[in-house]
Amino acid sequence: SSPSNGSIFKGTVTINADASDSTGSGVAKVEFYHSSPVPYTLIGQDTGAPYSADWNTTAADDGSHVLYIKVYDLASNSTSYISGPTITIDNTAPSKPVASPAAGNYTTDQSVTLSSSDSGSGLFSIYYTNDGSTPDNTKTHYINPINVNKDITIKAIAYDNAGNASSILEAVYNIAPTISGETSSGGGAALSDASAPSCNDTKPGSAPTLTRAVAGVNSVTLFWTAGSDPVSYYLVTYGTTAGAQTYGNPNVGGKGTTSYTVSGLSGGRTYFFKVRAGNGCTPGDFSNEVSAAPAGGFVTGQATGFIPGVLGTETQVLPSPSPSPQTLGAEASPSPTPQPGNAGLINWILTHKKISLGVILVLAAVGYFTSKKKKS
Repeated sequence: SSPSNGSIFKGTVTINADASDSTGSGVAKVEFYHSSPVPYTLIGQDTGAPYSADWNTTAADDGSHVLYIKVYDLASNSTSYISGPTITIDNTAPSKPVASPAAGNYTTDQSVTLSSSDSGSGLFSIYYTNDGSTPDNTKTHYINPINVNKDITIKAIAYDNAGNASSILEAVYNIAPTISGETSSGGGAALSDASAPSCNDTKPGSAPTLTRAVAGVNSVTLFWTAGSDPVSYYLVTYGTTAGAQTYGNPNVGGKGTTSYTVSGLSGGRTYFFKVRAGNGCTPGDFSNEVSAAPAGGFVTGQATGFIPGVLGTETQVLPSPSPSPQTLGAEASPSPTPQPGNAGLINWILTHKKISLGVILVLAAVGYFTSKKKKS
């Protein structure tokens, strides 16, 4: 018979039982009962083998329930109530996740923790996004505090052990010095630009799904299911903290690409990866996040072909694999070195200490020979 002892359910549960009357008149029916709100509350009956009944648990109290059956034969004889498994019913969602510190404007980076509770079957897990998408149990699994170092919106949902989902938390954080001028540290490019050109390309229909990450020697190979059309390229990002993507490779392959090997990683360190499809100048949503720790020795710098802050936005011009010195802002050109003039010779000598000794010696020699010539 089923379900098994200790099972957790919500909604409708199918109960199965075995019954026989081989030496009598035969089984006429099997009745099914549960123990709450009063003992032996009838669920239903079945007159033919295999015997089963569907129980809509939404009308029952949450908590533990003992299941019973009662068997009748064709001569109207019946058994007593036969106890079966004890199961837990939970039709109540867990509490809406709470973020700490609370959403708001901050002058320093924040480490955000998420929490929820469930008094029925118990809290199973919390999932979240920080790229604007709606969270569900396919998104990033919350394990460690989320590093918030730029403007970001965290959306989170909780699930209990019965599969009930909470309402969604939406927490908006703004981090100085620029409020609302930056995009999420977990998705998008480093900075927004109000004067950037507009983009009319259609966004991919859906995000790819990362299915696995295979660790190698100083490398990790990623596998994903394709995003929905229109798709013209794929972008892979990674970071060293869950929920914080730091480096990106803007084009790891065209439409139809479903795997990529990230090389140049340090052995023994855990990396967190995401992938997103793009169409022309318009990127799609990020995939779920997966992690892996490659073997091998220590490697300095970022992975081969990856650039800091290149995470893909509508206004971002995707760079080539080799970053230009202008990628994150050029340094000001040095002022031209002032040349000596008749009136500023001494100042020039004093400000050019490395050559001042040579200049003084030259001037002394000129003065010596001039004086000697006059005497002769």
